[in-house]
Amino acid sequence: MSLKYFKRFVTILIQIFLTNTSKFTTGSVSELELDFIEQRSQTDEALENITGWRDFSGVAMFKSKLRLQIRIDDFRELQDNRNLSSKEQNEKLALDSLDFYTYTTRVLLDDLSNIIIASNGSQTWRYLVTYKNMLRAIESLGIEISYGIIFMGNGELSPDDYANYIETHFLCREYMLQSQYFITRMRESIALIMESDQYMQYTRRYESLIQAVLSRILKFDRRPLSVPTIRIVE
Repeated sequence: MSLKYFKRFVTILIQIFLTNTSKFTTGSVSELELDFIEQRSQTDEALENITGWRDFSGVAMFKSKLRLQIRIDDFRELQDNRNLSSKEQNEKLALDSLDFYTYTTRVLLDDLSNIIIASNGSQTWRYLVTYKNMLRAIESLGIEISYGIIFMGNGELSPDDYANYIETHFLCREYMLQSQYFITRMRESIALIMESDQYMQYTRRYESLIQAVLSRILKFDRRPLSVPTIRIVE
């Protein structure tokens, strides 16, 4: 991977990260739901534009590009046809979607890890590790936003979801910080993110949301809260 293409990838990833934080801090639940429809279209287009296909070590839904598209379409149809007449059903919809897409991205990131291992000793592995860390940061941000949407829609989070929300927030930050350790040029890019208005608004939204959730948990649930263990996935 040349420095030219790496800079292009990083620029795109930074823009994705800042766009997602901005949508989370300024959008309503209905606006975020409309954005999901747009993202479906972008996902389909990106999948359609893939010209080659890797061997994903026997993962059935990734056997071919067509099979993956069919599996995604089936899952979308199942979710779209659900009866969402209660907060519990809405939360289950959000958590099922979170599980499906988290699994899908993990398969892709695990494959990227295999590429990095195979490139050990070459000149590209540092760029690939940095690229993977930024992807994991975006993945963690997406999971965090999902829990935020659950709270915005239902007005509450369970203790377990609350712990997961905190964990993914810190994972997002940690993966970003790790990115600058392998490529020193990333320090300027990470500073650009963390000093941006979008990131500061996102941090304030996180702080206000966890305070609101914690207040409700302490009021209605006397069980002790467990402190999540933050585990960095290599």
